[in-house]
Amino acid sequence: MNRRQLLQTVGAGGAASVAGCLSGGDGGQSQPQTTGETNSEPSFSGLDEGQVQETYLSESLAEYGLGTWVTQEEVRVYDESEDDVAFVEPANGWFFGVNFFVYNAGGEELSERRTEDFSLYIDGTEYDPITDLPSDEFAFEDVREYFDAAIAPDYVGSTETIRPDSFGFIGGIFDIDTDPTEWAINVTGALETEPDQDQYVYATG
Repeated sequence: MNRRQLLQTVGAGGAASVAGCLSGGDGGQSQPQTTGETNSEPSFSGLDEGQVQETYLSESLAEYGLGTWVTQEEVRVYDESEDDVAFVEPANGWFFGVNFFVYNAGGEELSERRTEDFSLYIDGTEYDPITDLPSDEFAFEDVREYFDAAIAPDYVGSTETIRPDSFGFIGGIFDIDTDPTEWAINVTGALETEPDQDQYVYATG
């Protein structure tokens, strides 16, 4: 899906259509939150105004923006020893999953982007994505959540190379101590050239 197609989908189909586009699903029954127009730009403690944007266009013409996100107090997993489902709770209070996109606005292929290139910013604290569930018994492969707006292993991964006028989709799962209303994703680690200040893309909701 290229940028024009995605923007048309957002305008016509709303949240459920965007979720399906991002993760390949059918939208499920729950409504994911999506980025959209707000009455005023949020302010982020500890960050300058020029560090936070709805989308960020890098020197290599890679444009970063947010798709869907979700918070959960637990995730459902399959317990093979009991042949039943069980639940895993986050270490800090909340699981936070986010899908974001990288759009190639240039004329050359962009290299792979990885989950670990990004971090989550909430009220002055940066969180790295988790690499597995905080459990001695269960791993990401055991997760049994099936709606688009649920924490699931497909939030974690990396893009392949991104052709001109095309998107790559990537995401991360974070273990955080609050259910945020204002947050941002730090994209600095994915940039080919390090900027003078870290750069973030934001969402509210």
